[in-house]
Amino acid sequence: NVAPKIFVFLPPTPHGGNMPHIVIPSHNRVQAIQRFAQFSSALYTQSVTWNTKTRLPEPTPFKKLVPFHTMSVLLGAWTSFAFYTVTRWILFNKMDTSDISLTAGILLLLHLSLNTMSATMILTSIRKTEEICLLYVNSRLLSEKVGSENDKHSKNLDPLGLFLHLIIPPILFIPVIATLAPWRITALYHVLPMGMFIIFLCSVTVTCWVIKLRNAIIGYHCFDGKLDSRLVGHAALHFPLMADLNSQSDKLVSSWKVEASTRKAMWTKEVNSYGPIRAYVGPFCFMRRKTRTEIFAGIFYYTASLVITVKV
Repeated sequence: NVAPKIFVFLPPTPHGGNMPHIVIPSHNRVQAIQRFAQFSSALYTQSVTWNTKTRLPEPTPFKKLVPFHTMSVLLGAWTSFAFYTVTRWILFNKMDTSDISLTAGILLLLHLSLNTMSATMILTSIRKTEEICLLYVNSRLLSEKVGSENDKHSKNLDPLGLFLHLIIPPILFIPVIATLAPWRITALYHVLPMGMFIIFLCSVTVTCWVIKLRNAIIGYHCFDGKLDSRLVGHAALHFPLMADLNSQSDKLVSSWKVEASTRKAMWTKEVNSYGPIRAYVGPFCFMRRKTRTEIFAGIFYYTASLVITVKV
């Protein structure tokens, strides 16, 4: 028996060939959750095991759940300790409200909320494992018999499902990068783990909102809002840095004692002497040597010009 062949006739291109036919595999939202569960289950065994052949969840035997229960106990203990510490600070007034900034308060609330939600999900998955598997199997059978709106439009592009598939690798690799990067750059030790997580969480949330509300909100409104927020953010970040550099330029020139010279080699040598100065440009890094040289050369030039003009 020879299997029948399927011929797909594609429209010709202006150059005489056929247009490439790109077929996107099935990428709905449920399959994104299934594939993420399969990737994460490869790291450690979870309470629900997804069968790779039937694509159905099955309760995991208790003997294989030692890593899962160990991590669950550690998470519960850490959440309880953090809640106890915060409560003790509040009751015994060991820390005044003026000592806690707005950013620290938001991070603390976010940390406690995420830990509480994670502990609740763990308890639910442990105590209701069979019910979760039963509900999923029944809902899948019902959707196959009756049909749903997602099944009717399964051949079309599902933006939210495609987006959920695209964020699976970042979710798996961001914790590893946030843990290993501070070993190479010590300045990122306290900022990178929480900063990467918050930025990633906000970007995922906003992207989901945009996808869900794409029919209600006009596209250029979203683009305009994004552009305005970036402009305001860049202004709030860079203007104080520029003002600080300009205000310190007079002290820099007076303390460094660089004399102007008409010889190009001498001028280059004197300007390059600014290279070892470590200019702080934010909570993430310092400027590179070439950038420092260019900025300090510009500061020296304009400051010297201003001093000469005033004296004249």
